[in-house]
Amino acid sequence: MAVFACSGAQWLTDKIDQSVLTCGGWVAVASSTSLYDQSQANLISSELQNRACATQSQPTSIRTSWVGTQTFGIATCVGAAGNFPSTSTGTVGGLIVGGEFTKVPVNINDAIQFTVTLDLT
Repeated sequence: MAVFACSGAQWLTDKIDQSVLTCGGWVAVASSTSLYDQSQANLISSELQNRACATQSQPTSIRTSWVGTQTFGIATCVGAAGNFPSTSTGTVGGLIVGGEFTKVPVNINDAIQFTVTLDLT
């Protein structure tokens, strides 16, 4: 299940007001499969590695998508992902959309492409 986080709502409000110029183009992964709620500002468990730069697109006037690929430097299990407006954690790096899924085992040099889509309705 994916959620639009409160920090993401604040980022979107700032984006509409043009008080922030960041694009939300950083994708992070974690091992947790805990359920997300809107209060999350970061991934529930520690991020497994550095955030990956994502490509942003706006295929329709109400849809924005980010696509980022994580290539793994360690063998692990991945069970959560989300997108952020920066490479740093904390307020500036607040989670926009995050979600969990059934854990997927990965080996060194495996890659997973994540697509995060936000529809404004």
